[in-house]
Amino acid sequence: MKAGVGKLLKKRFLYQFPGKSLKNPIRINKDIINVTGATMSVQYMCAGVRKVLAVIDSYYLSGRRSGDTISRANAPAALSVKEEPVSETNISQNVKARTADIQKSTKQDKKQNDNREGQSSEVKIIKQTRMIMGTFAEVSVYSKDEKTAGQAVEGALDEMERMDRIMSNYKQDSELSQMNKYAAKSPVHCQGELLDVIERSHYYSELSGGAFDITVSPLVTLWGFFQGKGHVPTDKEIEKVLPAVSYKNIVINKNTGTKKVNTVFFKNTQTQIDLGAIGKGYAVDKALEIVKKFGLENACINLGGNIYVLGTPHDKTAWKIGVQHPRNKGEILGYLELRDEATATSGDYERFFEMNGKRYSHIINPLTGRPVAGTIATTIVAPTGTEVDALSTSLFVLGHEKGLELIKKIPNVHAMIIYEGNDGKIIIEMTKGFADKFKKSPVKGEDNVKWHVVASHKQ
Repeated sequence: MKAGVGKLLKKRFLYQFPGKSLKNPIRINKDIINVTGATMSVQYMCAGVRKVLAVIDSYYLSGRRSGDTISRANAPAALSVKEEPVSETNISQNVKARTADIQKSTKQDKKQNDNREGQSSEVKIIKQTRMIMGTFAEVSVYSKDEKTAGQAVEGALDEMERMDRIMSNYKQDSELSQMNKYAAKSPVHCQGELLDVIERSHYYSELSGGAFDITVSPLVTLWGFFQGKGHVPTDKEIEKVLPAVSYKNIVINKNTGTKKVNTVFFKNTQTQIDLGAIGKGYAVDKALEIVKKFGLENACINLGGNIYVLGTPHDKTAWKIGVQHPRNKGEILGYLELRDEATATSGDYERFFEMNGKRYSHIINPLTGRPVAGTIATTIVAPTGTEVDALSTSLFVLGHEKGLELIKKIPNVHAMIIYEGNDGKIIIEMTKGFADKFKKSPVKGEDNVKWHVVASHKQ
């Protein structure tokens, strides 16, 4: 165990809590709440952090260290509203004591507050996680009113599930799947959120000069990413598919008359829409609307690394969001301090294949038909989830020069881009606005990383 302890002390999550010693309580969701990275990395990062924090809480912080033995605490880091209480046999003495104190305090609070249902004198975190859109969705709220907060969390997750039923291209009965099936044959009725997100996508396609394009699906299929079997197509194969890939193939006909029948038509028979580069961010924004309807002033909504933070956590000035290191899976580059804004990351490090020593990322340039090369990861901070989702992809495809020039023209949008230099070193560039929110952490291979802050935004 002693060797294991040495390894634990070096793990990157300890860098997330500056100024704290092992005697201090490490409070989940009050220090670093979540991590933004390529979608699937969030699953492993969050799961690993929770497991290690449970060990630290039980072994180091409880003061019960004895030789090389460990008392195991199986209680989760934070109970969601619907989770059952943990069995007493699986809880450390320290946790049981805290639980007893909370139960005693709760009884006293109920008497003092005339048995008001769902009310508490202390602020608690209400959190719940589900699998949505093929990844983890988590909503966290601080509140004294557990009943209202619980309803808000449930409602926000339900709303993201509703978005998935509309925008999924994996669910055969989704509105998007039905559109993809028939829109090349004749105009298809389209309304509500699906029409809204398609129109927003068109805006970001125009803004990025075509670098962002929701019709890239045929190319993703050609390269084998949907099937999970990497395939390097010939130039002729790419040329054959490219005409189907253009946002200009989507014809939207909006009827402003009394019937208000809006339709979408595909000009190319092979055109297909995939909302993977904007759908999660859009769903986060819709979930935020639900949270606000319940009158809550703080929340963290995370859908696969597409994150929006409302207000601030209890007794804190900002939410801390870790930024995944794109090459060292067990580390973060640092963390962002955010309030009332969103962040998302696009990266080449979760979905890719290698052939003949070359890495092919799933992020494909819709203009060339080939995976983007050189860019490693991009992280955006902006007012909405939709913006950060779409712009992180746009910046990734455009690259550091054109991409940062675009970002600097957009008010209240900040960015970090990581790419490979000619000498093989990793170069990290960020806008001044991003740098102001970002706190760097020590990382392995620091000598192989170059950091730069580019010019401020043009307001």
